[in-house]
Amino acid sequence: MTDEHQRQTEYWARAAQAAGWQVDVDRRLSTGIRPDALIYGNIVTGIEVQLTRSTAASAIARTRNVQRAGVTDLWFTGSDIQTIGGQYRPLWAHRVPTVGSVQIAWDVMPKARSATATGLRKIRKTHCTVIDFDRWPLLSRPRT
Repeated sequence: MTDEHQRQTEYWARAAQAAGWQVDVDRRLSTGIRPDALIYGNIVTGIEVQLTRSTAASAIARTRNVQRAGVTDLWFTGSDIQTIGGQYRPLWAHRVPTVGSVQIAWDVMPKARSATATGLRKIRKTHCTVIDFDRWPLLSRPRT
């Protein structure tokens, strides 16, 4: 584990502890996977700090193994892994639950409750009705 990886894992652990939750760092799950941190909040959340290249397929497989152990996985990147459309984003971004961080110097530690994240999303289930017509998924291209 690099110094940066260790620092980011510890930051997740301290933030969870400050919220009153118990945290285990680098604990092996029943499926053999070791998330960087396990946060015992309202749901058990595994934090995956990913600073190196990883494929979407390997991230999805790892996330499924974590879920089989009853843990919700969350992938975090604080690194510029790949440029897509002028923005930095890992290959696995949003194929698994994903958050990123704003870029700050390695030797700077944000004050408690001051860090911001990128990539946060809230997805709501919606029934397809006339009122929700603009939110229907486009399942095929319209014929011209």
